[in-house]
Amino acid sequence: MNSNVSSMLLQPSECELLLNANIDIIGKLKKRNGTRMFSNQTTASNPCLGLHQFTTASGTEYSLCTFSNNTNNVTYRMVSSTLNGAITTATTTITLTSGTNFASSGTIEIEGDLITYTGKSTNDLTGVTGITDSHATATTVRQWTSSLATDTKDLKTRFANFINRVFRVNGTQVMGSSADASTWNTTSCLTVSVPSLIERFQERLVCAGDVTYPDRIYASSIVSSTETVTWDTATHIIDVAGTAGYYIDISPDDGMNIVALKRNSASLLMFKDYALYIWDGHSTQADALIDVGTISQETITNIHNSTFFIGRSQKDLGIYIFNGGYPKNISRKIKKWLDNTTQTTANFANMCVGGDDTNFYAYVGNVAFSNDEIYGTRTFSNVWLVYNIPLDAWVVYDGLAARTFGDLVESGTRKLYFGDTNGKIFEIGNGQTDDNGEGKTPIDFEVISREESYNAPELPKELIGITVVAEKAQNTTVKYRYDRFVDFKNLGALKKRNTYLPAPQKGDQKNIGGSIQYKFTDNSSYTNS
Repeated sequence: MNSNVSSMLLQPSECELLLNANIDIIGKLKKRNGTRMFSNQTTASNPCLGLHQFTTASGTEYSLCTFSNNTNNVTYRMVSSTLNGAITTATTTITLTSGTNFASSGTIEIEGDLITYTGKSTNDLTGVTGITDSHATATTVRQWTSSLATDTKDLKTRFANFINRVFRVNGTQVMGSSADASTWNTTSCLTVSVPSLIERFQERLVCAGDVTYPDRIYASSIVSSTETVTWDTATHIIDVAGTAGYYIDISPDDGMNIVALKRNSASLLMFKDYALYIWDGHSTQADALIDVGTISQETITNIHNSTFFIGRSQKDLGIYIFNGGYPKNISRKIKKWLDNTTQTTANFANMCVGGDDTNFYAYVGNVAFSNDEIYGTRTFSNVWLVYNIPLDAWVVYDGLAARTFGDLVESGTRKLYFGDTNGKIFEIGNGQTDDNGEGKTPIDFEVISREESYNAPELPKELIGITVVAEKAQNTTVKYRYDRFVDFKNLGALKKRNTYLPAPQKGDQKNIGGSIQYKFTDNSSYTNS
């Protein structure tokens, strides 16, 4: 997709709009895959404030998420077991292989089925209602259960895995740590400062974001033989080696505060609002040599040893990749989408990014166009800007309200998930609809092609008809228009692999133009291609 170049100058493989499309296969456009709710709803009407996978040295996996319950922030831990016996829609008691750690009442999830129960007796869940499908014995049963429920509400919560523990910071409560994602204490924690940012770097734990010292980085000691670390908040790295820990102030006179930390190879990237500093463990720049910063910890991610982030300068927003040197702006093709996001502090705070092996995802909120040459006057809600890394190409998703991305482990496989605004976690790229646990929504697919002048824009052209080759494209509607600035006219719907669609009103002078453009739309439950 490229909305930053004249339509007639687009490459043959480029389009003006690729909405909810998948371009992983070269030469084939597909509707994106759907989303699937992961386990039960934690709380209603509240956004995800943290999402993390804790892996112990022995390989035990714990999935964590944080939501407010309107009174406190609650960090939830995923617990799971398997069915000890098949169940049907008539079942009122479910027997688990182990009921340990499941709540005494609540909701569980089995193969996407959200099931409520009112009591628990050892391994039996009783008073069961809401089973909509039968499920075989040994099927996985999941539940988000409260792990830490005393933090101040509505605070972004960040995590880091280190020395066989998971560490939690939020900028208000003292740093906490846990060996089992259930019991929390201050083992190996910095307790005389209250950071909101945390990262691992060079065998140390590094944190920042204390409101008293907003430009200060604290680093722990190297891990001891007993797998603990200490903190020395009085030792400045410039003065001594800091073997027991140290701190360093990052350009405190530049008028900006540290808003994010990210490890990149042998460097620690320290982001401010409009600047990026790089720490190699021994030194950093005295002044900001990179005049692009970021919004928050949630707007940075690493993919294949590269750091992708929503960057902002004093002039505008962009999406960048950092591999050393100056960050590369990769968002010029979709610049107008960034320019037309809601430019408010509240919307910036909601932006977040994530990534998998192939794609980088940036949630940017609503994008509103007014009298735009391509999109007219139109608002796209809950937009993701999706960058296909191997193809250096962009598509757009909409209709998915994300607040935090994270890699979680399900059945031994690490996948990308996101937390929404309603107490739920979702897996990306699963199924053919967006399943929010209450219903399945078809995905709106839309493609606007480049203008085709057939190398002779000065000559008039009349469309007789087109043949469209497609697989599983039932109900995809094809439209066309001449010379761009007229409404699209309907050609018809695709019904089979090769569909010929004749153009109406052949021979009418109103149906002649110098260029022809096509639009494809589909809101069915099929994954077309």
